[in-house]
Amino acid sequence: MSEEDSRSSLGTVLVTGGCGGLASQILQLFAERGYKQLHSIDLRQPAHCLSGVEYYSGDLTDSDAMRQLFQQIKPDTVIHTASPKFDAPKHTMYKVNVEGTKTLIHIAQESGTQCFVYTSSASVISNAQTDLHNADESYSVLLEETQQPEFYV
Repeated sequence: MSEEDSRSSLGTVLVTGGCGGLASQILQLFAERGYKQLHSIDLRQPAHCLSGVEYYSGDLTDSDAMRQLFQQIKPDTVIHTASPKFDAPKHTMYKVNVEGTKTLIHIAQESGTQCFVYTSSASVISNAQTDLHNADESYSVLLEETQQPEFYV
């Protein structure tokens, strides 16, 4: 598949948490590679707006607002990187990382989104003491907070 075919196959792209470190790098990479229909949603306003990216402010746990956004931009691809800071209270982590993700998946299904990419943190598999090499989805998840000081939800 050519790079141009790959761009068109992603269609309209929505990146959640678009002002965060990972999301802003994804958006920058896509913009540099010529993707045309890029959208970002975050609670915060971006410190630096990228040319060719439409920015929206909103809360992914607000299902009505997310439904309106999906109806407006009709994303074919959602890249979900949004998450509170690691020092957020556990109830906030749960609300965003679990309930907010469920809301997004449900609305994406309703709206005909073709691709949903969920990102997480290496902290779900790392003990924060050793480096990860060739880590992928087959690594076991650490379930005990005592094993992972950065563990969330």
